[in-house]
Amino acid sequence: MGEFANGLANLPGTKTTVMGYFTTHFNPETATNYGGEQPTMLFFKPAGQKTLAKFYNVIMNAPAGFERTAQLPASIVIGQQGTFLAMSASEW
Repeated sequence: MGEFANGLANLPGTKTTVMGYFTTHFNPETATNYGGEQPTMLFFKPAGQKTLAKFYNVIMNAPAGFERTAQLPASIVIGQQGTFLAMSASEW
């Protein structure tokens, strides 16, 4: 993820933590899979940048109602426009 993470790190401005919440189609196996590929993944692509960032932290002890949350800590510039991409796989 080096080149991609550096793309976000090099953007100027105050950075904030962004959290993504999955209301449906979240695979609970995600919380136990720490590899590069997870059953449910969330990405952010900043507008105008050749960068793609994976939300790599699944909130393990999230408060009730937020169990399906992923975060990218202190990485996205406040006000940054971009596109989110969410993918989820399961054996339903």
